[in-house]
Amino acid sequence: MTVAVNLANWGGCLRRWLSRPQDADQHLQLGRYGERLACRLLEERGYDLLTRNYRHQGRRELDIVCRDEAVLCFVEVKTRRQAEGMDVLPSEAVDLEKRRHVISAARQYLAEIGNPPVTHRYDVVEVYLDRAGGFQQIRHIPAAFREEDVERARRQQKRRGGDR
Repeated sequence: MTVAVNLANWGGCLRRWLSRPQDADQHLQLGRYGERLACRLLEERGYDLLTRNYRHQGRRELDIVCRDEAVLCFVEVKTRRQAEGMDVLPSEAVDLEKRRHVISAARQYLAEIGNPPVTHRYDVVEVYLDRAGGFQQIRHIPAAFREEDVERARRQQKRRGGDR
């Protein structure tokens, strides 16, 4: 009897695990769609796109690296479907930890290209879709955060004992 119960529980876990890739795949498709829209917006505004989906050490990724004249821009794209009562902006998902990861990946990118003496900044692009996934609105936030502010917040968090 115990074995049957455990197998039944295992079957439920297996079904959930097998259904997860669909959800994850939909999430990735949504993100890729938002990144394509963000690239189009940036190109229309005269930015030179340098790379998309730059990865360093697996987890740290830069959605878009581009140039705004002489400024190198590291762009984080957040795509969200509108939902009733949606009171959180997509850019608010770029929390302190995410900002630290973006900065870390940007530093690695700069090291890989020889640490040129170039001004750089961190932008966010918010992409809003309707419930069916159709485009509604896009918003570019240049210089959405600064390294100094992230470092200051990290130090404050550490003093309060909140650093992992």
